[in-house]
This record gives sequence, structure tokens and C-alpha cells, in this order.
Amino acid sequence: MSDKFKEWALSYSGCDGGDHRQGGTWICGLEFGGGDTEQSLETTIGLGAVPKPVVEHTEEAANQYLKFQYNIKALKLLAAVDGQSVGRYRDFFLEKDAFGEGSKYFKMNLFPISFKNTDPKLWKQGFAKRTGISDKPTYLNWCREHRFGWIRQLVRTQRPKLVICTGITWRDDFALAFDAGEHGLSKGEAGGKEFLHFLTNGGRTLVVITYFLGGRYGLSKNTSIQETGEKIKALLRQFSL
Repeated sequence: MSDKFKEWALSYSGCDGGDHRQGGTWICGLEFGGGDTEQSLETTIGLGAVPKPVVEHTEEAANQYLKFQYNIKALKLLAAVDGQSVGRYRDFFLEKDAFGEGSKYFKMNLFPISFKNTDPKLWKQGFAKRTGISDKPTYLNWCREHRFGWIRQLVRTQRPKLVICTGITWRDDFALAFDAGEHGLSKGEAGGKEFLHFLTNGGRTLVVITYFLGGRYGLSKNTSIQETGEKIKALLRQFSL
């Protein structure tokens, strides 16, 4: 195991903006898309562990951030949770300074290395050299054993009000990372899509697991996103969060 990789992985790697201070809302994906290379890992591992907030929220910054469909749908969902229409996602982004430093919104991933998709064959030979881990399944299991503990500790210390996890087929990993505990997951439905939820952190944090934000079978339609956000808002009221 590379000491530099261990230090990097047990940190804010895999996070791309926002502020995790107490009482906020977090949105958690699986891993960044795009795909790291041997060179990018060499330059990023060990260089610093603080999540980089989105730059000042000018129109130019918004245009850059909103080039990605996942970000657009995440903002639509967060706007709906806030009681707004999904159609106001751009205004919500600017008005709330969402994912900016000092905001109440934080964006992260379970796993820190970026891949184009979840195919384990994308683990490049150079990744083993940079991390000290031979293949992707071993890497995922190492994260489950070590990084997930770091995530649970972050939840305990920062006490987010809400964590939205995107990717229901990875429910077991989200449940483990955010400590679903012995009571398990409760089911809900919105817009024709199932979602799961549980309380963690002594009942101070609601965790909701939705379908992936995008794709043919994911949470993509505005009506589904709107209804899901409204159901999450209702759960927050139900649990007095």
C-alpha cells in the first residue's frame, strides 16, 4: 500500500466543491466519470486534501459547471428539496451559491479515483504503481474497509441534515458508508422510481438513496426529479430535520 495513496484516499479526494459544515445537505455519487490516467494520479495523489469549491458563481462559472448533465440533475433535485421548481435549477445554483465555499451544499463520491464506467478492466497497470493495489475489486474493498470509516466519521463530526446518494444499484455500499445500521433501509416511491431511506448519526441525518441522476433508466425526467425532491422534503419534515 502506498502511504501517499492512503493519505489521499482518506481525505476529501473525490469531492468537487461545497461546504460540509454542520446542518447542510450533501449529495454523494459513486465515483467521478471521465477517467483518471497514470499521469493524473501521479500529480494528484498526496498534493492536498481540501475539497476545491466552485469558483465565484458568476454567469461564466455557472456555464462551465452546468456543462455536465449529472450536475444539472443534482441541482434540479436539490431545488425541489428546497421547495422550488426543477426549472429554477440555474437560479437555485446562483442564489444558494450551491457547492461554493460557505454554502450548505457539499458534493462528494464514495470512491476517489475517476473512471469512464464501472468496468474493472479500466484499472490501468500504472494505477497499481501509484496506489499499491493490484486491481479494482481490491481497491473497492480497501475503500469499503478504510475510506468508508472516514466518511462515517465525517458524518458524525459535521452532522449533515440530509445526504442524497445517487445510484440505487450500489445501495449496499451507500448503506455501509453512511451506517444504515441494524434497522435497514425503508422504501419509498416517487415519479415511478423507487428510492430508499434511513436515519443515521443518532437520528440526526437522513440518508436517501435514489436512482442514478441520468441515463436511460435513471432519474432523468423533470417530473420524476421534482416528485422525488418533494418526497425527500416531506421526509425531512416527518423526522423533524
